[in-house]
Amino acid sequence: MFKSKQDYLFFITLIIIQLAYFISAIYIHNYNPFIKEHFFATDSGEYITQAKNIIDYQISYSGNLLEPINKHYFTVRPPLYPIFLSGFYLLNASTIFIFFVQNIISFFSIYLLRDTLLKFNYKKKFDILFLLFFLLTPSHFIYANSLMSEVLFQFLLVLLFRFAMLFHLHNKNKFLIAYSIVLVLAVLTKPVMYLFIIPSTIYLIVLSFKLKKWQPFGVSFIPIITILLIFQWNFNRTNHYHYSSISSYNLINFNTHLFLMNTKGLVYADKVVDSINNNANSINNFGKKLEYTDEAAKSILKENFVSYSLFHLKSSFYGLIDPGRYDLTTFFKIKFNSVYNYKEGVLYHLNNGGVGSVFNFLINKYSIGFLLVMILILGSNIFKVLSLLFFLFNFKIDFNLKFISLSIIGYLFILPGPVGASRYIMPIAPLIIGIILIDNYFINFISSKINLWKKE
Repeated sequence: MFKSKQDYLFFITLIIIQLAYFISAIYIHNYNPFIKEHFFATDSGEYITQAKNIIDYQISYSGNLLEPINKHYFTVRPPLYPIFLSGFYLLNASTIFIFFVQNIISFFSIYLLRDTLLKFNYKKKFDILFLLFFLLTPSHFIYANSLMSEVLFQFLLVLLFRFAMLFHLHNKNKFLIAYSIVLVLAVLTKPVMYLFIIPSTIYLIVLSFKLKKWQPFGVSFIPIITILLIFQWNFNRTNHYHYSSISSYNLINFNTHLFLMNTKGLVYADKVVDSINNNANSINNFGKKLEYTDEAAKSILKENFVSYSLFHLKSSFYGLIDPGRYDLTTFFKIKFNSVYNYKEGVLYHLNNGGVGSVFNFLINKYSIGFLLVMILILGSNIFKVLSLLFFLFNFKIDFNLKFISLSIIGYLFILPGPVGASRYIMPIAPLIIGIILIDNYFINFISSKINLWKKE
């Protein structure tokens, strides 16, 4: 597993960092997740409820079954992470054990990623920078110690990248099959991934023609068939063909609301979105309710296509450099008010008052020490973004490595838009950190200057 002293040093250091967060999580958030009723994130409560319903009632439903059925809870959370948690529920496992297993998964994500990149010109001399960037990516460790699907999703994305690269390295069909199966598992973990089958299928078709082999085209049907089966499964339960109701919820309550807030102010945004939601709530048919909110939101965004597109891209960029204030303050309980108020968040201030409003909000609420940590993480994130641009235009790098890594990163960077934040970037953070250390322009430039200085 480890071939050199550098390997041992790298992974022992990684384990020490993970242990620090693991111990912090146990000390701060040690509770029985299957008894606790209130969680700091809505997602956690719904995942736990769904896991319990799978075992107790053999139904994949993330709401309280003692209350009237809300079809939204049939499809809002994909089943894989709740199934993962249901195993711990059967064992009546503590938070300690769940977080321990998730940290093992997190560890292997980094091990497999580094092992893959070593086959494509990653140098072990950059391990210290690899670890430094991870240390400045706290969301990576925070979500390994949270009841959220991010750590499982990250592991699957690393596998997706690894199997795609191994196929190009060895040209063996088993890696293509593994790639398609992992893509299915990723789709079953996060709704955002189901549209990834479109670029994936196109790429596999092109690959078939290029290699003059039918296998890439053949395996592309595995995720397509899975998606169609999920659509049918959801139709059987809700009488509406769709993948997840979370996309409709986000479209109106985040994409549309934040765009209107940014362009026309909070009062106008609240008025329009509340009106749409009130009208939707008067519709008894679940499918027609989703169709109504989707059409209403899309109508607004289509009327403002250019301005919304720019807003979406700008928001995605903000998500990419987000230092993770919410993650840190919630995980370490830095805030005085333990109940999260949407109107206290950076997204609210960013879209209601701009960067200046965010700056004033942070200065008034947090200590200088905490703000310095945020600035350090922000600087690291900006460095990573600039390095990604140079990675893109570095023609010495293997084309397949560049195309596959940037396809995964680009897809998950662009799609979230206004809801983008460090949490959404966390699953692709290891991939970003790993690839920017391959022939990094800035690091090579600095190294050349240092060597020149030494010669003088």
